[in-house]
Amino acid sequence: MPLIEAFIKTRNFDIICFPKTLSDSRIDISDTRININGYSILIACHPSNTKCSGACIYYKNYLPVFKRTDLSDLQECIVAETVDEERCFLICLYRSSSQNDDEFETFCILNNINKFQPPCSVLLGDFNAKKFEMVFH
Repeated sequence: MPLIEAFIKTRNFDIICFPKTLSDSRIDISDTRININGYSILIACHPSNTKCSGACIYYKNYLPVFKRTDLSDLQECIVAETVDEERCFLICLYRSSSQNDDEFETFCILNNINKFQPPCSVLLGDFNAKKFEMVFH
């Protein structure tokens, strides 16, 4: 964590995403070991409570960022919305390499977001994709 904190502070990032945190549900966002002064955190842990994937987003405290759990059923995915002059979406996720093609529809969360017609959507993560096609409208 000290190295991550130093990197974030020296680059003065507003938002930084980690698509593979190796965190489990025992991590509490109030835990001082994962907190970075001046930043808030959003975490999505592996569903079986094992340290093998997960995702997190750090963002500066003053930013209007909201977690949108209603836009994704995926447990290792964070959909965050920024509401300033216009709403934009940031998706940080981990997709298991064992996920099959039938499960891909669940993975395609952009369909849920496109209904808002945002000016910007950013999808970041570890996709582990053998076959990955996306159509942006």
